[in-house]
Amino acid sequence: MATTTVPFSPLSLQQRADIAASPAGVRRATALAMAVRIVEVLALFIVTRLESLDDALERRRNARALEALPMDLRKDLGWPSGDMR
Repeated sequence: MATTTVPFSPLSLQQRADIAASPAGVRRATALAMAVRIVEVLALFIVTRLESLDDALERRRNARALEALPMDLRKDLGWPSGDMR
């Protein structure tokens, strides 16, 4: 007689509620929430750093474009000359 294995059956809603209410379930849910929060904070940090890098690169491009203008035009704009230090 061949034995067959029963595939894993999902938990009922009551069983899930019991697990979530147990101390181990609460710890697991809390750990998961903390992990999600850490990922959110890291993602926000990375996005903020990339935005500040983009802003710095744009300021540098603008400064280089202004430095490339003729001296008379830069004086009219109020831009200091690059040779004065």
